[in-house]
Amino acid sequence: MINSAVKLKSASRNPIVFIIIFSFFLLIVSFLYDYLTEIIGLEYGINVVQNNEVHNRTLTYKIVLACFIAPIIETYFFQSVPYHILKEKKFENWKIILCSATLFGLLHFSNLAYLLFGFFSGIVLIVAYIYWEGTRLSKVIIVCIIHVFHNVLVLFSDLVNLK
Repeated sequence: MINSAVKLKSASRNPIVFIIIFSFFLLIVSFLYDYLTEIIGLEYGINVVQNNEVHNRTLTYKIVLACFIAPIIETYFFQSVPYHILKEKKFENWKIILCSATLFGLLHFSNLAYLLFGFFSGIVLIVAYIYWEGTRLSKVIIVCIIHVFHNVLVLFSDLVNLK
């Protein structure tokens, strides 16, 4: 048991391991979202996935937005700012996680399914923000990298239609 805790502690200081672990968690959230929306569509004939305004944009626009602009802005406003404001007010981590993830989910609201996807993705990102303990990269940078990596994978899967 103590050996596991030491390994987890060291992972929270190794940026590559940390990014891989939290990117994996985001991929699980994405796969569950895709799976559940597909099942609902097949089982009930309901298209719960609606295209948003970004869906019909050029690839260059999507890359710039999803891989540069959105991760930076979203990490700052939906992980960093809530964390520091609520931590200053002595909120417990679980309350910070709930507030941050709710804000992140609301930002991604185009339908109920995507709101839930945003909420659970927000949980992964704020937990990464809270638990990153490395010294070479700030919490904002590490979460941005995780977010960018996830968005690149999503864009790639859309391009090759892996869904």
